Amino acid sequence: MRKEKLSELVSKNKEIAYVILGQSIIDEGDIGQTSITLAYYSEPTARYLWKIADCWGLANPFHEKKKRSGATVWSFTIKACKRKELYDFIGPLPDERKDLAYNHLLIPQPSGKHKYQRKETKQIILELLRKEPMTRRELMYKLGVRGSIVARHLLELKDKGLVIETSSVNRFGRRQSSKLWQLASIKQILE
Repeated sequence: MRKEKLSELVSKNKEIAYVILGQSIIDEGDIGQTSITLAYYSEPTARYLWKIADCWGLANPFHEKKKRSGATVWSFTIKACKRKELYDFIGPLPDERKDLAYNHLLIPQPSGKHKYQRKETKQIILELLRKEPMTRRELMYKLGVRGSIVARHLLELKDKGLVIETSSVNRFGRRQSSKLWQLASIKQILE
C-alpha cells in the first residue's frame, strides 16, 4: 500500500519526483563524460526510478545489460535537454567531484564550433601538463570541452612523442582505469 501512495505522489508532484531522482544520482548515479546514468542490479528498483523519471520527461529508454561477470544491470540515462532543469532543482551536489562532472555536462557544446583553435588547444594541454600530470577528465574540465576533443589532441601529442600516458593511483593507493598524462621527458623524446 505504501509503494502505491509514493507512486501516486511522484506522479503528481514534480518536486518529490526530483528529490527522489536527485538522491539517486547522489547515491548511485554515474555522472560520466557524456551522460548521467542510473544503474542497478535490482530490476524493480531501476524500473521504479525510470518510471518516475519518465513520468516527468527526464528519462531515456530503459536498458538491460549483461556484464562479463554474468550479472545483469538495469539502467537508464537522464535526457541531455533535462539535465539543467534537474540540476537547478537538486544542485549543487554535496560530492564536489560529482558536482563538477554534472556542471561540465551543462556547458553548451555546439556542433561544428570549437572553443579553441586547433593549435591553441594543444598548447594549453601542454601548459597544463607542464604544471602537473593529469587525467583526460581533468583536462576536459580545465578546458571546458568534450572528452573526445581532449582524447584526440592527447593521441596526436602522443604520436609526436610530446606526452606519455601512465597508470594513475587513487587516494587509496589503488590503480585506476583512467590514465595519467604527462609531458614526455627529453630522454623519452629522443628514444
